[in-house]
Formats: sequence, C-alpha cells, structure tokens
Amino acid sequence: MAITDAEGICNIAMHRLGAEKVSDITTSPSTAEEIACNDVYEQIRDEMLQGIFAVSEIGDYNWQFAKRHLQLNKAAGYDESDYDEITITGITKADPAVVTATAHGFEDGWQVYINDVSGMTEINGFYVRVANKDANTFECYGIDTTKFTTYTSGGTVIRKEPLSDYQDGYVYEVPADFLKIVTMEEKPQYELIGSGNSQRILSDYEDPILIYIAQVTTVTEFTTGFIRALAGRIAYELSPSISPKNIDTVYKMYVVDVHDAIESDSKSVTPGSLIREKNRYVDEGGWG
Repeated sequence: MAITDAEGICNIAMHRLGAEKVSDITTSPSTAEEIACNDVYEQIRDEMLQGIFAVSEIGDYNWQFAKRHLQLNKAAGYDESDYDEITITGITKADPAVVTATAHGFEDGWQVYINDVSGMTEINGFYVRVANKDANTFECYGIDTTKFTTYTSGGTVIRKEPLSDYQDGYVYEVPADFLKIVTMEEKPQYELIGSGNSQRILSDYEDPILIYIAQVTTVTEFTTGFIRALAGRIAYELSPSISPKNIDTVYKMYVVDVHDAIESDSKSVTPGSLIREKNRYVDEGGWG
C-alpha cells in the first residue's frame, strides 16, 4: 500500500518499534505515540531533506527529488524596510546636492545608489553617502552638482553598500520553500546570510539561477527510499523512549535504509522539479 501522508511514515516507524499505530499526528495527536511523532516529524523530515542523517559514516547528500532550480528575485535586503527602492522627486544644483525622496527612511552615513534621473543625468550611477537627512530629504555628502544639468523629473534611490567581495553586487531573497543551497548555475561568487525569514543571498552576479534543496512537505513527492529512510530515522530517534531494548537493531536498519535511498536517488538524473522563470526581471539590491 502506498504511503501518502505523515501518519503512514510514522506507522512504519511504529511497526519497527513494536508500538501502537498512529492515526493523527498533525491535527489532534492524543496517544503517546502520536504526540511523540508530532514532536519530531517535521524537524527530522527537514534534516533528512538537507542530508543530515545523524550517521557518522554517511556524509552530506543532495536529494535529486528535492532539488529546485529558480531564477532569483531582487530582495528588499536583510532588513526589508532599509532596501526599498524610493522615488526621487527633486535634486538641487548645490554643493552638496540635496535629494528629495519622500519618506526615504535612510540614515546618515548610509551609502545609496541613484539612477534613472531625467535632466540631471550626470548623477545617474552615483553612489552617495547620506548626510543631514530629515524625513523627506538628504544631502549627498561631498557631491557638488552646481555644474550639472538641471533636474527635471524621475529617478530612484536605493540603499546599496558595495562590499569588497561583492562590488556592485546584488541581494536576493530565498524561495519560501528554501532549505539549503546546492549551487548556482555558472557558479558565481555568493554568500548566504541571515536566518529564518531574514535569509538573503549576496552575489556579484545578475540574474542567477539558484539550485537548492526544497522543504518538500507533500509525502507523495517523496521517493520510496526516502520514505523508508525517514521512517527509520523517526524510529531511531524515538526508540530510547518507546523501545529502548531495540535501539541497536533499529539503528542498523536505519543506516541500511539511508544507503539504499541514496543509491536509488543518485541514479535519478533529473531533479524532481525544475522551476525556470527566465523572464523575471532582477534589479539591483544592496546590503549594509
């Protein structure tokens, strides 16, 4: 019988432990076995997807079925409100120049990038340091625009702090189902920063395609081998409390299952899901 849900996976684990079957581990777990499975299922599932096996002789592994390819979107930045692209409504011909950008939110000392200005086109592409800011304006420290063409309209400004390793680089938000990076196509320089919802990828490359391991939650997307290995890991983790006499046997079964699952998965040439959205526009981000 095909396994289609988390309860089915946990029941393989319960069978190995000689324990009672479970019927609900997600909505209203009530038995000791259901509560125990509820406590560990999601954490163990995500660790297994990331290739964390708790087996010293088995190294890191990237499951083919859990790989995704996605063109990255510009991120607002590590702190989203800091990296919003702000519309410019005025720039003075002065020393230093004063930019009007309503509710810009920038702080003195931040470096920002100006582009798409009409009229005063000489300032496009400038990185300027914010000084003497107030709610709607800021000075461009050290920038003399008295000899520039008069500003007429338009333009944007965004916080962008070029770092030595990522000069003129980009910040990208990770996908909602992101667990870990496998690589990026064409192998640009990149770095993952932050944690949780604040994770961002820094890169010196525009339009990167991220190859990553996804947080697959639908059991029917799992391979048969992965299901058995996941059930084996759950049984191993719960054996001290449910069936301590069988710990060694359960562990040995789990190790065999992991080896078999990896061997089977590695023969799969094509990742389980390819998501390519080449038409997405990726603009400049920035970081602090």
